[in-house]
Amino acid sequence: MGKHQTQAEFIVIDGVGKTILRPDTKMQLDVLRVGKSKKSQIKAVCENEYPNVFNGIGKLRDYQVRLHINPEVKLVAQSVRRIPFTLRPKVKKEIQRLLKQDIIEPVQGPSPWVSFVVVVPKGSGVKLCVNMRQANEAIVRERHSIPTVGEVL
Repeated sequence: MGKHQTQAEFIVIDGVGKTILRPDTKMQLDVLRVGKSKKSQIKAVCENEYPNVFNGIGKLRDYQVRLHINPEVKLVAQSVRRIPFTLRPKVKKEIQRLLKQDIIEPVQGPSPWVSFVVVVPKGSGVKLCVNMRQANEAIVRERHSIPTVGEVL
């Protein structure tokens, strides 16, 4: 880096803005490389050195997530969407697969929050998606302050 030169047109503005370079200019300056990304290269090295970490579905075991819920948000039990008859056997098969892999678990007793499942046909099976939009509104997000320019760390 630092040895590449190119001729490019640029515009100077008065005010606050972001620097924008065209992709071809970035490649000429060796700021942008087309091909394998650094992330994919690092993943390939890690998969070779630690193959047991990259097998399976990637479930974090023996850890219970604690979500902070805003008590002022009203609990919502969304109505169930009907699944077309032609997809029901595929949905049942997918639920059994997810249960067997311990990705999902049955609910024990009533649940105050209910979100509906959206069934998406995929190849010869289905993909199950849960619409968490209303439930996510109740989660209190953690806020971390990010120092700005000129602020002492």
